[in-house]
Amino acid sequence: MDILSESARSEIMLNKNLENRKYLREKEVSEIYGINRHTLARQRWGNYGLPYVIQGRKEGTNKGGIILYHIETIEKSLKKKGSK
Repeated sequence: MDILSESARSEIMLNKNLENRKYLREKEVSEIYGINRHTLARQRWGNYGLPYVIQGRKEGTNKGGIILYHIETIEKSLKKKGSK
């Protein structure tokens, strides 16, 4: 897994005008943090990894909706993992 440096992440977020947003989609997390989209999906399926929320999913179903990752939570999780 190729994790980008903090300065590289900041530059990507500025270039994509993401600095005012609280949440990122899966593709954006993959591009900014260098985490493969399949890895994120596997972590969601296995109920581990980065915390996420699903917006727009109908109740009683496991399909549909938009998967979002909270930026501050991602940063905290990666710093916590790096300090071990």
